[in-house]
Amino acid sequence: MAKNAVTEESAPEERATKDETAKDALFGKGVRLAPEDWRQARSADKAAMVRRLPHVVALVLRWSWSVDRVALVLVVGCQLLSGIVMAVSLLAMRDLFTGLIAGGRGLPALLPPLLVVVAASVCGGTCRSVSLRFSGRLAPRVAHAAQSELLGKVAYARLSAVEDPEVNDLVAAGRRGVDALKRVIDSSVQLCSGLISVVTVASVLVVLDPRLLPLLFLPLVPRAWASLHIAGRWHASMRRRQPLLRQLDMLARLLTTREAAEELRAHRVQRFLLGHHDRLSLESVAEEISLANREAQVQMVTSAAAGGAMMLTYGLLIFAAVEGQLPLAFAATAALAIRTATMSVGALLIQGQQLFEDTLYVSDWEEACQRAEELSDSGGGRRVTAAPATITTTGLTFRYPSSPAPVLRDVDFTIRRGEVVALVGANGSGKSTLVKLLSGLYLPTGGTVEWDGVPTGELDRATLSEHVALVAQKPVEWPFTASANVVIGRSRTGTDPGRRGAAAEATGADQVVEKLRDGWDALLAQEFWGGTNLSGGQWQRIGLARAWYRDAPLLVLDEPTSALDPRTEIDIFDRTMDLARQGSMVVLVTHRLASLSRVDRIYVFEQGEIVEHGHHDQLMQANERYADMYRMQAAQFARRPDRDRSLAGRRHQPRLADLTTD
Repeated sequence: MAKNAVTEESAPEERATKDETAKDALFGKGVRLAPEDWRQARSADKAAMVRRLPHVVALVLRWSWSVDRVALVLVVGCQLLSGIVMAVSLLAMRDLFTGLIAGGRGLPALLPPLLVVVAASVCGGTCRSVSLRFSGRLAPRVAHAAQSELLGKVAYARLSAVEDPEVNDLVAAGRRGVDALKRVIDSSVQLCSGLISVVTVASVLVVLDPRLLPLLFLPLVPRAWASLHIAGRWHASMRRRQPLLRQLDMLARLLTTREAAEELRAHRVQRFLLGHHDRLSLESVAEEISLANREAQVQMVTSAAAGGAMMLTYGLLIFAAVEGQLPLAFAATAALAIRTATMSVGALLIQGQQLFEDTLYVSDWEEACQRAEELSDSGGGRRVTAAPATITTTGLTFRYPSSPAPVLRDVDFTIRRGEVVALVGANGSGKSTLVKLLSGLYLPTGGTVEWDGVPTGELDRATLSEHVALVAQKPVEWPFTASANVVIGRSRTGTDPGRRGAAAEATGADQVVEKLRDGWDALLAQEFWGGTNLSGGQWQRIGLARAWYRDAPLLVLDEPTSALDPRTEIDIFDRTMDLARQGSMVVLVTHRLASLSRVDRIYVFEQGEIVEHGHHDQLMQANERYADMYRMQAAQFARRPDRDRSLAGRRHQPRLADLTTD
């Protein structure tokens, strides 16, 4: 049914998604299956994969040492002890075989090597149990530390990085690398065990006869090659599908969370989104099926090669024993040792495929951390120690990386302490971009933004942001308590009830909190137990209270009252003017011009440029764009008596049905 839904409701261009130039019905030109690039080439380079393995294991060891040294020492110690026990067991088996084949020796003579074999088995089992317990304690701690490292670096990356699709793909791959780190610990334990087994068996073979050593590796080479090949293919496919997987995750979130729940049901969008989710998911499924088929083919060939190598190994041992070149007991011990190593390493190679793939994901995690650190929002080294007296822009130009044309061009702007400056203009004219540049969230691509004569790029971002309070067009609806939603504006200073109450009273948020059953402790997230939901206007009041609680010298209000009633809006504007009189500087982005007669200066934007600026009276006298916009809004509220009387008469005019009789 879902597939039919896509066929019925999708545009014809959707059916051409196999063509790289076709536009997707949902995501336009957004690439869902990325082409082969350097990352895929890196994944397919088996030599590079092998070279990276020691680096990743060393990385895991460093993290393990930093988070739980005791567990690491016990895991490594148990693995080394297991190798020693295996060597002792194999040498005891040699003595046991020698006694059995020689004959004439009774049970008392065979009892010591037999007891050694039994004791070695018990000791080896104990070592494996202890190793499993402490590796299980180590893995989640390392994963936690790696997750914190990645999130910490991404959280402090500059805003433009968060909006970059390539960076988002890399971060998504890096988060998968966090899970891989946990698996790498378990796999590293198995790898260590397998390597110790190989070294132990190799040592035993050298003791028996050095010529036996090459026989150990004959069956292992084909399987090792297959593991490397398949791991590289799976990782390359995952990186290639990263945009697609992010889009599928977005569709799943829209279908299951409150974000789009109302419109989803009101417009009956479920079938449409489910159909597209199935369509895109099937692309990923097809890729996985193709990979599984390739994996089966590779395994078939390598299994045959490994079987042939094993047959050759046993054949050479039998030949050497029959020809008298090797004692029969030694040949039997060698066969047992090779079989033990083959089984041990064979099981390892099954996990080895996952290990090599996880190694690539851990490399993605490293790359994501490094990239996020390079894009750090730390800014320059000059600390902002005092509130700015003046913020100016000169020849300011800004272009988004994905935009062919600048969003702002040659903008000259000034605001001083104690002023309220308004930005007006059509949607998309650059107003919101300018306030982000003034706040240091973006850096100019041309021209300058200066705080007291110092470009924002030279200022320390952390101390700069301490002087900024921002109310965005749609304030963040933090799924926390009402109190946390307000005090998060100054989260490092703890909760100040008096300051919180003053901020709530100034913005009307106190009226919102009074209606909540749990007051300030009410959870503002209806999707969790005990949570509740707020209206758009109520959320705006909470967002305004958050900015007031922050009490910063630069207050940026980007359409802050669009969902508020007129009385509350006027009250908020009055209190904003009070802040300016107390020494704050306020930048107001608004489409509502009725209250702007009191602001100090108005900048009118059109297509990224300032086309007018001045006081309200000056702009009205100029009789240009601002005056036109102001009169258009005023006309909507002007009384037109003739039309009002006509409507009133029409309301009281009798209906035709009332005038008719039977």
